Amino acid sequence: MLSDTCLRENIRFDRQEFCQILPYFELHTISYTGRRTPSPSMALAILLARLSYPRRVRDLEIFFGRSFGYISTIFNDVLQHLYRRYKRLLEWHPLLTQERCKAYAQILEAQGAIPRGWGCIDGTFRATCRPSKNQRIAYSGYKKRHGFKYQGIITPDGMVLSLIGPFEATFIWRYWISGMSFCPNTISEDWGIICTSNRDKR
Repeated sequence: MLSDTCLRENIRFDRQEFCQILPYFELHTISYTGRRTPSPSMALAILLARLSYPRRVRDLEIFFGRSFGYISTIFNDVLQHLYRRYKRLLEWHPLLTQERCKAYAQILEAQGAIPRGWGCIDGTFRATCRPSKNQRIAYSGYKKRHGFKYQGIITPDGMVLSLIGPFEATFIWRYWISGMSFCPNTISEDWGIICTSNRDKR
């Protein structure tokens, strides 16, 4: 049996924390590819171990005693299940109300930020292998690589209240920032978003 120290190093949770969050994901409802039937605890452990550090699937074969194909399939199926289950919360968290936006704006303005700005946008480019189709869409001339873009919005209390993507590699962030096309109805248009990251937004 693995110690709590070993578990925390490999999946970022100790045994008590792991058992506490496991029932909420309802992993027993997943129909796994290839008729595989992992236990919910095994499925969640594979997911957490894969996401805890940028490690290869091959690195997990010894840890779990399972094949490359098994680990890869379980990881992908669990990831898709959680995305479908929590997609709405990822795009716009229900905590993001107009009252909270005003409170966030006051905090940021007190620190010298632009007035009425309640969150900080940051985008990231995740490189991929060159696709066999639609290469132009997936190619970033700035990064000189193929891949996709993702975007998150973080608030002064450290919460990531929006996480969206993927976008095409040619997508320009400033068009999205100016449009705010899917901002929830609970937020007034007077309360904008500021972009404080120095990273590339092209």
